[in-house]
Amino acid sequence: AISTHDDIADEMPQDRIELASLLYAGNIATNEGSKILVEQGKLQGAKVLLGEVNKNHFYQQHVVETLWQRAPQSFEEYRDGINHICVFSGIGLKYALALAGREFLTRKIDNFANSYGVALQLVDDLREVEEDREIGYWSFPITEGEPYKKSFEELFKHIKICKESVPQSWKNLLDLAERLEKFAYSIK
Repeated sequence: AISTHDDIADEMPQDRIELASLLYAGNIATNEGSKILVEQGKLQGAKVLLGEVNKNHFYQQHVVETLWQRAPQSFEEYRDGINHICVFSGIGLKYALALAGREFLTRKIDNFANSYGVALQLVDDLREVEEDREIGYWSFPITEGEPYKKSFEELFKHIKICKESVPQSWKNLLDLAERLEKFAYSIK
């Protein structure tokens, strides 16, 4: 659901049918998923999931009000503008914690998701510099310019943080970080 709404803002469809399809598909997906959770009695999971989705929507609006309007003056300003991807990266993880009754692990998940999200966004922005420039999105790599030294420095720093933020026994999350790191090196 988040992706269809994101495409409305990012891709700005001019066709009314395409625009409506994205909007309503996102709404239907959210509502249907919520209905299934309620029907299955997973109320705590639904509460956490919907709270995180709402937080993501707030930050999606924030990126429109920041990086879609002007170039960030610093990496910190860019980082503030991309909070949506950090929240997005943690939605499923926090939902899983709620279902398992292990919310005490939320801090570890937040640390992982925040750094993983920043790294994901930097990879995306480094891959799509020309496309983003054309559509008017002010990424940090665009603002910094080639050879993107600070962008790559921050990218690898955040991958390192996310790998250090969870126990070594959390193989699946560590595998995600390692795959992202390999991909980042291939872009560099």
